[in-house]
Amino acid sequence: MDADFDPEFFAHGRLLWRFDGSDAVRFSPRLAWGMIADAAECSGGTGRLWDPFAGAGLVPALARLFFPSEFASIAASDASPEAVETTAKNLALVSDTEAAKKRLAQVTGLRGQNPKSDRRWGEVAAYLSSLMPRIEAVSNKALPMRVECALAHEHVQLLTAPESTADASDLFVVGDAPYGKGSQLVGPPLEAVVQGWIDEPSIAYVDVACTQDQARSLPREPRASLRPARAGRARWTFVRRG
Repeated sequence: MDADFDPEFFAHGRLLWRFDGSDAVRFSPRLAWGMIADAAECSGGTGRLWDPFAGAGLVPALARLFFPSEFASIAASDASPEAVETTAKNLALVSDTEAAKKRLAQVTGLRGQNPKSDRRWGEVAAYLSSLMPRIEAVSNKALPMRVECALAHEHVQLLTAPESTADASDLFVVGDAPYGKGSQLVGPPLEAVVQGWIDEPSIAYVDVACTQDQARSLPREPRASLRPARAGRARWTFVRRG
């Protein structure tokens, strides 16, 4: 794990922007890191990363900042316009120094309300300041990125269309499936969405974090594996080749 990565500061609502109504949505930064790292190892620097359940953009933001050479492009989508807007802001935060400076000024302004707030936001400000050299380095490395408002089962059609794949390799899907408590899956059930990904030859890899109940409904096939994850979650992983 990268020495600059501190999961405590990437916890929901700390370093990254969040949107109203996302308070109850929690995705472990440590789990997200592990999922991205596993995908990066399989990608070999050529796969296109896609998070179909972006939320506040934790997965694409971590991938952009800490794995800038491991994917050919980064895509994120969500059914919520607020989530899409926040994901775009967080991608800018980790890949544009001016956006990072604006976030630093906003975080610094949250200090002073009381001793606890001063300590909490002071720590975040110090951590973001320490990331500035990395953010500057990332900003100098061009990487195609796209963030769009779309349902997971529909957006895949755009990402796997001939015009989208002509100059890129296979698609690597990494995300945290909605599961209630402030986050609802819109459209077909998760098992139908995942089966559609299996049936799409342009998708080389899928790693979805989900609840134990969701996991029991997902496809059982030789190329897929199911393992426990943090906080009682599960990871369903599919690798088309190798």
